[in-house]
Amino acid sequence: MSIEYIYGFFCIIAGLYFELRGKKFYDIFWISMLYLGALIHFNSIEFLGILILTLANYIKSYAKILANLGIVLFIASFVMSGSYYALSLIMYYFIALALYHGNLMDGQETKYLIGLSYLSGFLISSSIFLDSVLFVIPIPLYFLIVNYKNDPSDYEDLSLQSFSRLATSIKKSEKDVKPTDNVVCYDKKSLISAGFKNKVRNPYMNNLSNLDSLINLDSLSNLSNQGNTNKLDNFNLNNENYIDISEIGELSTSMKHKLSYDNALLENSKIQDKKVWVTPHIPFMLFITMSYIIFWFVKKPILFLLIDNLVH
Repeated sequence: MSIEYIYGFFCIIAGLYFELRGKKFYDIFWISMLYLGALIHFNSIEFLGILILTLANYIKSYAKILANLGIVLFIASFVMSGSYYALSLIMYYFIALALYHGNLMDGQETKYLIGLSYLSGFLISSSIFLDSVLFVIPIPLYFLIVNYKNDPSDYEDLSLQSFSRLATSIKKSEKDVKPTDNVVCYDKKSLISAGFKNKVRNPYMNNLSNLDSLINLDSLSNLSNQGNTNKLDNFNLNNENYIDISEIGELSTSMKHKLSYDNALLENSKIQDKKVWVTPHIPFMLFITMSYIIFWFVKKPILFLLIDNLVH
């Protein structure tokens, strides 16, 4: 058994341990997979690329620029030398981006995929990743069924983004959110019906804009007709403190608690239950670990074995 496989397994086990303990992933594990790979595959351009990717991980203000520069160096290495491991990292870098932005994997978990892809190569990484996906498939099917039973209207006028949310999250009342839940965003329909005002210092909501989307124009015109110019001026001056529901932003993925909203300025408004979209804490690292152990014995994706058995 190769040192790449043994060390990769150690890093995956360490990542799973810290995730189950509720602690932050330690970057040392996935980054060390890159450096061990650079020592084994020895390529000066790729080593420089890894240094830049390391800087991108720690210098947040220039993370995107540095990450892109690092990937360009790996592309250059592949073009000039045909490096198999450089190609593996490039492909899994873009796979990781798609998984992260599709809300299918945590950012730290995708970094482990990148480290593993460079250390072990594309074939081994793909075998482990495909098996992990096979284990995950029943989960979105379960979410889709539960969400349809809870509210079939959510399936009307589906977009790719809304379908992704239905397949990866479950809608529940804000008061039922658990500390281990990952709150993705508020349900727009419940906020539209309630019309809440966002607190000014709330860091989790963006896209603060039109007052009109929360307070109807009739109420403002009534203020004007009644001669309440001071109140009207205050509304206009502070309208940037309100959420435009039609353009509501996603919540931070690190948000673990309930957000409080103030509807004191909304006259005769009725407090309604706010719904949130929640992804239960199911560590993908668990599936990667299971797949890693299976690969030890099988040496190929389970999916391929199933196809072979069906064909033969």
